[in-house]
Amino acid sequence: MSKSLGNGINPLDVIDEYGTDALRFSLSQNISAGNDIRYIPEKLEAARNYINKLWNAAKFLNMYIEKVDVKNLTNLQFMPEDKWIITKLNEVIEDVTTNIDKFEIGVALARLYNFSWSYVCDWYIEMIKPRLYKGEGKEFESAVYTLNYVLKELMIMLHPYIPFVTEEIYLNLAKDKESIMIEDYPVKKYDFDMSYAEVIDEVTEAIKNIRNYRSENDIPNSKKVNAYIVVKNETEKNIIEESKEYILKMAYIESITYVNDNSTIDSKYTLFNEKCFDIYLDFTSSVNKEDEIAKITLEIEKAKSELERAEKMLSNEAFVSKAPAKLIESEKEKKVKYTEMLAKLNEKLESIK
Repeated sequence: MSKSLGNGINPLDVIDEYGTDALRFSLSQNISAGNDIRYIPEKLEAARNYINKLWNAAKFLNMYIEKVDVKNLTNLQFMPEDKWIITKLNEVIEDVTTNIDKFEIGVALARLYNFSWSYVCDWYIEMIKPRLYKGEGKEFESAVYTLNYVLKELMIMLHPYIPFVTEEIYLNLAKDKESIMIEDYPVKKYDFDMSYAEVIDEVTEAIKNIRNYRSENDIPNSKKVNAYIVVKNETEKNIIEESKEYILKMAYIESITYVNDNSTIDSKYTLFNEKCFDIYLDFTSSVNKEDEIAKITLEIEKAKSELERAEKMLSNEAFVSKAPAKLIESEKEKKVKYTEMLAKLNEKLESIK
């Protein structure tokens, strides 16, 4: 913005449209010392969406928090996903504290944003839904406690950036103080075996890969499949077994069978290789063989046509001698792209046949 250019923007107008917290958040995001920042309306919209995400997460917790005396719970039965999210929170607390001590305001905010959106909202809340829907028991209580604890610590760290919404969310959580402004800054409270975090990290990665595979191969989520898992040791097996309920739900799996090695597994099953375990899925029963062959054959014909066109252009001396270098490079990239695509499609076709 420049006073001489007259392109300044009245912050009160922005606040009326997006809210004060969204403006503060957008002006703090991706900043670094000594660098100018650009005012972009899209950043305000993204900030408002993020704040709505936090609000909805807290609103979801409020549906269950009245059923549990969170502050007086004893003998908590933490599940692997609880230990995972608390371990991730401990890492965030350490990183954000270090960043703020160094006045790296934008870096600290980016860490908080990624943790709250990706880990808390996209993963942890989905993981604990089966436990919350039961509405009772130790596993239910530990899920409510953990989500309340994580959100409370997160709101305290986000408060300098989003003061108004974080205060409102805080007041609706189970807490000890009358205001978030007199809370102690978060410090590490629990210390769990890192094996829980490592295995659940691999579980989330496997679920993502399975979902992507389904999408790429047009396999609807309604078609559940059987899974065969080869684990490296008994500890990993126990962690996966304890997490079984949400794995079945989130990966659209019908059943899980543990095997000692892959020698007993059908070679037609699809392998998802992770560090802590291998998971094989039986997609063969979910695919209409004739339809899939017809679909891939059509894709092969299209790829062949594009490859032939690129090769024809590159073998044309008039084109190569007169065309701009950028255009020639583009055709070379297309040739590589469609060559690789054809190899994958032919391999896929052979595996189905």
